[in-house]
Amino acid sequence: MIEVPVFGREEDAADQIAIFLALQFNKDVARTITRGRAFFWAVLNDPKEWSGFADEHGTSSQRFYNTMCLAYGGDPQTFKEFVDKGWLPKDRAANCPAEYAQVKNAFEKTIYPFIDQAMMKKVQAKDWMKSMSGR
Repeated sequence: MIEVPVFGREEDAADQIAIFLALQFNKDVARTITRGRAFFWAVLNDPKEWSGFADEHGTSSQRFYNTMCLAYGGDPQTFKEFVDKGWLPKDRAANCPAEYAQVKNAFEKTIYPFIDQAMMKKVQAKDWMKSMSGR
């Protein structure tokens, strides 16, 4: 709609923006979305499907680690367990704040100027997890 440029693989860009946007909500929403995406990629990672490595798309395992890294880079305290539990290797985690900063910079230059700031504050203030559970 607003013709946002995509650099690199489309799926990687979609994953980056999905996690970046999840991190703009409260910690419960960010954790739920990130953990859900991590579970999704972990389930899809079938080692018998070696032909997937020949595809132009990133592998499920690469997308899994990219998801973990961006979440950790955006909020290391909230997502510390990813490193503590060994889901995200420490050597990768060290660069995650820089990877997050790169996505944040791209978002701020290309999409952020088009966002209604008053509406964004309303969306961020809503307790989405409460709304989803029916409480």
